[in-house]
Amino acid sequence: MSAVFYRKPPDIESVRRSRLQLSDFSGGMSGRLHENILPQRYASESYNFEFKDGALKAMRGITAFCPGGDTPASVTGETVLRVYHYRRFDRDTMQPDDRLAVYTQSKKLYGMSAIAPSVPVLLSEEFETPPRAVNYRLSGEDVLVLSGGGYTAVWDGKNALEHVPGAPDITSMCVHYERIFASGGGDRSAVWFSDDLDVTNWNVSLDEAGFLELADDGGGLVRVVHFLDYVYVFRSYGIARLTAYAEQTQFALTRLYTATGRIYPDTIAVCGDRIMFLAADGLYSFNGVTVSRAAKNLDGILQPESGNPCACAHSGEYALAARLKFKTGYPGEEGAKNNALVLYNPSDGRTEVLRGADISGLLAYLQESGSELLLSLRGKSKVYRLGGRGSIDGQQMHMLWRTPRTNLGRPDAVKSVKQLYMGLSGGCTVNVSGEVCGAKAQIQGSGGPVRRRLRARGTEFWLEFCSTDPDIEISRPELVTEYI
Repeated sequence: MSAVFYRKPPDIESVRRSRLQLSDFSGGMSGRLHENILPQRYASESYNFEFKDGALKAMRGITAFCPGGDTPASVTGETVLRVYHYRRFDRDTMQPDDRLAVYTQSKKLYGMSAIAPSVPVLLSEEFETPPRAVNYRLSGEDVLVLSGGGYTAVWDGKNALEHVPGAPDITSMCVHYERIFASGGGDRSAVWFSDDLDVTNWNVSLDEAGFLELADDGGGLVRVVHFLDYVYVFRSYGIARLTAYAEQTQFALTRLYTATGRIYPDTIAVCGDRIMFLAADGLYSFNGVTVSRAAKNLDGILQPESGNPCACAHSGEYALAARLKFKTGYPGEEGAKNNALVLYNPSDGRTEVLRGADISGLLAYLQESGSELLLSLRGKSKVYRLGGRGSIDGQQMHMLWRTPRTNLGRPDAVKSVKQLYMGLSGGCTVNVSGEVCGAKAQIQGSGGPVRRRLRARGTEFWLEFCSTDPDIEISRPELVTEYI
């Protein structure tokens, strides 16, 4: 009789089961720490998902801006680069008559209504660079002052643009105590100011217009901002404060801050009780006296030197269009200067990232009836707004959340993933990766908990949640694993 050999089954008590809740999705994307040591509430990469309540949902998208109807504001045959808001009140009809000024890639400036469908009207071909613009009340009439490329003009909404002779080469401007204060000039070393009550008068004298020189190592003047009853002068490597209340002989400049990295002028924006700006070494917040770092989780992700960053503030958020460093590709992103829009909330530090739009300009469009964040997209002839959900100009957004790597608290054990639990509404694809083998599953949910068997193996795991469903909602994902 032949002998029968058999292998003793492993002791059932030696097989351990572990259950890990992977994320509450509250941290957002972080590049500050290596993904191997990131807490699970952060993402090593995330875009087009919002997570303000701890669950993943589709972000606000980008759709055409249609003033007063269903017709998009656009300039046929042109590429819109910048949009400006002209706040105008018609004193003949006693009704608001807001306008949009639109600057295109062909160096033309068009005007159109901001509150009703209209045909764009060519205003100027004189601006060699995208102009700066401020609203002003001149001789009792609302006007828009525009300046760029050595050309300054005033638009009253009725007549052709009126050229302003003698104005300096303005690179930025703001209104303070009925004067326009501007940065500009050939070497960008002076703060210029117009005559009191007359922004068309730039004659330099003790009782008309004038300028103040800043001759030190702070770099050229890049932006002037009216904030907290002062004019703050941003330079390439610093910030100064201009006190300008009474006669110009009493104007005074005080140096406040020296930066370690170059400040990007188009990212400077007043955001509630602070000024936000992007420098070469990250985002900063300025309260009028001191400067502090902001959104440190974007360190290592922001690449301002590779793009053309610009920003504005809207509804308590700082909106920054810039180039970000991603590990994954995105359809149609090749050649984009700015590949993402960062929405940063200074009150709670939350940052969300919209990917898939090459934004060339941002505008906070404020009206009595509400506000909009308006955008211009490179290569597009329309004016856009941040709105809708889950799509960019009619194209579905690709959403991604990738968790950090985790060893489940047992770096020495090879583990097997058995099941995934999560709350799910809508459809998504889940990728579970391990260094031995991974698993992929397409899952559909109706709002309740779902369970899916998965087979992945390794000492470390990471998950990717991918979706194009505008109604997606994902919450409380948990992995069940076994190890010996």
